[in-house]
Amino acid sequence: MTIRDLLNRLLETRDQIHYWHLQTSSYSEHKALQSFYEQWIDLADQYIESYQGVGEKANGIINIQLMPYTPNCASEYLKKCLIYVNVDARTISDTNLSAILDEMGILIRQTLFLLTLK
Repeated sequence: MTIRDLLNRLLETRDQIHYWHLQTSSYSEHKALQSFYEQWIDLADQYIESYQGVGEKANGIINIQLMPYTPNCASEYLKKCLIYVNVDARTISDTNLSAILDEMGILIRQTLFLLTLK
């Protein structure tokens, strides 16, 4: 995995959740997803900028493909993101950046809970 791969995934997550936020007909899901993508982009930005402070630049083309909304798609997607943040992203991270990944994991878990509310 490269920093560009990670950047692609972080931006894809933000855009995908925002897309579903616009498509849902559930007010509680709409608000939970909005809170997620607003906080997520700040964490993603902090992670990438901090990485680039001592590492390589995240250059190149990224490819983001969005999936249409279906019931429970956001929860299933976020569960996969939690694995990505807890396992895959840590292969290119150092201990200083682990705290940001931890915050991302907390945000995902909180959002998963909020999505259970009606």
